Amino acid sequence: MQAITLIQGHGYKYISEKIGILLEQKNIKNPSGFLIEAIEKDWKSSSLEQKRLEKKKNENNRKEEAKKLLIEKEKK
Repeated sequence: MQAITLIQGHGYKYISEKIGILLEQKNIKNPSGFLIEAIEKDWKSSSLEQKRLEKKKNENNRKEEAKKLLIEKEKK
């Protein structure tokens, strides 16, 4: 019952992200307690955060390349 309430309150994607954090851990004695705390305190996954940072870096690199190409094109 609490699982349904959490999903309704936070959304499936948010809960799935927190379950991912739980699955990254080893030797958790109280998985449900861990999960509830992760949800309540909005814990972030280090691997998910790393992926977001990498994606942002790639986007910035593409923008910089596009700017360089545009400048080169304008020079010609």
